[in-house]
Amino acid sequence: ELFYNCDMDGLNAYLQLNLNTATGVLLDYIAFLRGVTRKSGINQQITCKFTSTNLPVFLSAGTTFTVLNTDYKYANKNATTLIESPQNLTLFSVDEGQQDVVVGDLLESDIFIPSITNIEVIAVTKGVNVESDEDLRRRLFAITDDFLDTLGATLSALLLLDGVTKVGFLQNEDDPTVPLNSTE
Repeated sequence: ELFYNCDMDGLNAYLQLNLNTATGVLLDYIAFLRGVTRKSGINQQITCKFTSTNLPVFLSAGTTFTVLNTDYKYANKNATTLIESPQNLTLFSVDEGQQDVVVGDLLESDIFIPSITNIEVIAVTKGVNVESDEDLRRRLFAITDDFLDTLGATLSALLLLDGVTKVGFLQNEDDPTVPLNSTE
């Protein structure tokens, strides 16, 4: 039983640090060892047309706005003064990734600003979520110049094929005329 438990512990450690099976922070660790980092997400940005009845209107840095009937929050990065009506302003999503905001959606200020009568989305630049484990793994396998041997490059190329989820190799231990880890 002790032997079985130790063997299973070793197998679990191997699976956690194996590029084929590692996930989350362990996959990030493997990537780090290869000089690669997970691609971080990009916040979506929207350009809005602000209509105001009384100018100027000062918006402090970080003033937040919510898209009506959603919980999508956007903020202006820098302090801004609206000096004409209508005036366009770019707002950035508080959360990374893509949100279902479209041209024509209306926003409201999270703090009461009586002189702003209408905030309408006129352009959307899509955001990107943080790179998934699967996408990071594919990118790591595509980096074949990191490998010092043909075997590693071959295994990587095989893993890029659709439907291939795991690859392995057998070491040559019986034929003394062929090198031990040879691809022959």
